[in-house]
Amino acid sequence: DKVMPTKLTWKRGFFSETYKIFSDNNLIGSFNKSVWKNIAFGELNGKKFEFTTTGIFKQQTDIIDSAAGKSIGKIIYNKWGTKAQVEIIPDSVYNWKYDNLWNTKWSLSDSSSKPINFKCSSSKGEIDIEEMNESLILAGLFISNFYMQNAIVVAVAIFVPVLAAASR
Repeated sequence: DKVMPTKLTWKRGFFSETYKIFSDNNLIGSFNKSVWKNIAFGELNGKKFEFTTTGIFKQQTDIIDSAAGKSIGKIIYNKWGTKAQVEIIPDSVYNWKYDNLWNTKWSLSDSSSKPINFKCSSSKGEIDIEEMNESLILAGLFISNFYMQNAIVVAVAIFVPVLAAASR
């Protein structure tokens, strides 16, 4: 892994499930998460990963190196949808958290290295990195997408019955 402060950017169409990841306007990767499936696929610099989520009330996501066909770590979520822990085999632990009230900035860090900082608007964002760690960069995007989709599901579950009751 090379040490070099750099800024990656990503873009996503409004109704698209695919993020395109760029470095200096060159496409270097993508991330695709279906709303209806518990699996996502990411690729960065030719390295491919799958993110497979299991569980209903206590969800967890396995990070799978697609080329090797084996799990390299997992993501564990907190109850409130504000933090997560990324555990990479054998013993690296990274903490993911929102860095502002609007959930448009978040970071992923361990105790020894510079954090990976993310920021976004509705359809694009930036990722500030000190070193290229493909699995962590994709995990950082995955977690924010996971929490955003869960918030939408909760909102729909609350508002559909309210609207149905109001229309009677």
